[in-house]
Amino acid sequence: MAFDIFSTVGDYPKMLNKIALCTLIVSIAAIWFLRTQFPAFDSHLKPLNLPISVGAGINVPLATFALALMFAFIARVIKLHDRLSDVFGIRQRFDVSEILFPLALGAGASITTDQIRSLKKQRESLMYKSFYAYASSTPGKAVIDSHYITMALDQWCWYWVVLETTFIVFVLAITFLVAKHFETAAILLLLILTFIGVLQVIRKLCSDYALQEVEAILTDVQRKLAISGVFSAL
Repeated sequence: MAFDIFSTVGDYPKMLNKIALCTLIVSIAAIWFLRTQFPAFDSHLKPLNLPISVGAGINVPLATFALALMFAFIARVIKLHDRLSDVFGIRQRFDVSEILFPLALGAGASITTDQIRSLKKQRESLMYKSFYAYASSTPGKAVIDSHYITMALDQWCWYWVVLETTFIVFVLAITFLVAKHFETAAILLLLILTFIGVLQVIRKLCSDYALQEVEAILTDVQRKLAISGVFSAL
């Protein structure tokens, strides 16, 4: 199971499954840590300590695995990374600044202040009309070289993995703060700051890959005219 996390994803469903797998692994580690720090919590789970294999010769207590699997399943169903993105406006800001603006400028569209407001409001539909129409991750639907799409998707996958991991560590930190384990909580908060730094590095790589996709889309004159028309119609 653990080795699958290093495989490159080539489409959206595979990306979701990889995020869920990584979240499951992190959740197992988080619950194991809680059990070592809170004897009362551990005692409630001990009756279900039957070891089960998760691959690579690693055994995990049934109770730990079941709780981690439950959290990973919920995170997969609600798309936790999307919900976190909505809260912090992560994908919205990225789509506007790193994809839609460069596409509009590169296609020669003249955008007024009012059109900028419309662009932000219509972000999702504009992404489908001007970007995903040419850079779709659905097999067989990509117009540009699929290599650009795969690299961008894989980079975003790691971004979401780290984001969901950061959320789990944040929940742990709050738990230890409430339990007045201040030293452990402080260490976890420092770990969160480290993850935030990692997220910034990954985002820069996502920006680089997005620029490559935009440039590939704009290499065709007909595509430029079509995209210019999309933005001019705002």
